[in-house]
Amino acid sequence: MPKMKVHPEFKIIMEEILGDDYTLFADSLSEKPPVSVRLNPLKPYNNLFLGNKVTWANHAFYLHEKPIYTLDPYFHAGHYYPQEASSMIIESLVKQLHLPSSPIVLDACAAPGGKTTQLCTLFPFTSLIHAHEFNPHRSEILRQNIEKWAYPNCLVSYGPLQNLSRSGLKYDLILIDAPCSGEGMFRKENEAGIQWNKSKIEGCVHMQKEILKQMADLVTDGGYIIYSTCTFNKFENEDRIKNFIQEREFESIKIQAVDGMNLLHSNEDNVHVYKSFPHKNKGEGFSFSILKKHGINPERNTPKTRISKKQTEQKGAEFLELSNEYSSITHQGIEVIYSLDIEESILKIYHSGLRIKHLGIPLGHFKGKDWFPAHGLSQSPFLNSKLTHVSLEKNVALDYLRANQYQLPQAQSDQIWQIARFEQANLGWLKQINGKFKNYLPKEIRIHSL
Repeated sequence: MPKMKVHPEFKIIMEEILGDDYTLFADSLSEKPPVSVRLNPLKPYNNLFLGNKVTWANHAFYLHEKPIYTLDPYFHAGHYYPQEASSMIIESLVKQLHLPSSPIVLDACAAPGGKTTQLCTLFPFTSLIHAHEFNPHRSEILRQNIEKWAYPNCLVSYGPLQNLSRSGLKYDLILIDAPCSGEGMFRKENEAGIQWNKSKIEGCVHMQKEILKQMADLVTDGGYIIYSTCTFNKFENEDRIKNFIQEREFESIKIQAVDGMNLLHSNEDNVHVYKSFPHKNKGEGFSFSILKKHGINPERNTPKTRISKKQTEQKGAEFLELSNEYSSITHQGIEVIYSLDIEESILKIYHSGLRIKHLGIPLGHFKGKDWFPAHGLSQSPFLNSKLTHVSLEKNVALDYLRANQYQLPQAQSDQIWQIARFEQANLGWLKQINGKFKNYLPKEIRIHSL
């Protein structure tokens, strides 16, 4: 790769941070970025050629080459998530925190969903994972990724951050992956380096201040904020944390060493900031701090008061095998179910008027007397043998994902709703009508171009 040109002011900032290491850092920006993915523990099959493990995250691997994800049915079915390796350190950080056994977790700037899907894998289904995105367009991308990741304890919402306070819900852990100037992504996204300037940093600083301010009151006593950016400068990291803890009842806490990670640790005025650089670790740039709110966070005993119907009474639930007790609610005309353990939190959010895009396991809806299953139901890893699966060769599977009809096979079962499947990947619904299939893949997730 040709040597990357950087803004002179950026060079000055990085030389101040790295000293003699700057040359190694600058050289690393011209190297080929590593490719990494996290596998979905609930959907353990794939056709990837996995390389070395990412040591600081479970189920995470490097790939020797970047595949064309669009042409992989397993990608469309949520069997793995392509994610930058350095940012996967969130898992190792969470494991160092003293959290309740079933914490309430908020990913406050969640799109496109990489860190939310990782958070889902770290906690039991009795823990609510709330993913929020203020941008409506990005929230739809988030919803799609969460729907195919298919953990039953996740809720996706969108809108202004201040609306989160309407529910009165307090969170044991809040992740703020803040909008930033993107210095850590210059190698991966050349446009980020071209657009970098001091005014962009100032704009990001303003947003970061507001986000931290909004989140401060949503953390329970003794709870935590993980604040992260994919940038290196002190204005968006050290200065933000120093300013925040001076004004709020929080402290910046030190972490233990993370296996396989070589982190630069800055500590001035009891402000602990950790930074990962591409010349030190096999990944892009990433910075983070952990903030703990003063007070004690007691173990929470969630009351299991039944408010809704049993999940077995809902149309579509007969296709699922679930170990926990579930309740249901109708959201935007679609019946959804969720664990009783998180019902109190779910209903607080639901009745607060917060705009919800995804919740629990979507089952389906009635149109007149006819029932139509939700795409999210087809993605659930808890589907049982009562459903008929239609096996598709790869070329037919890709045609299905493009919403083409002509290659679909003849139906062998008279079941009305059947699952289109490639190997072990459930792709979506087929409706059987007089021995022929109709493709019911939602328009918004179809392959439109390569």
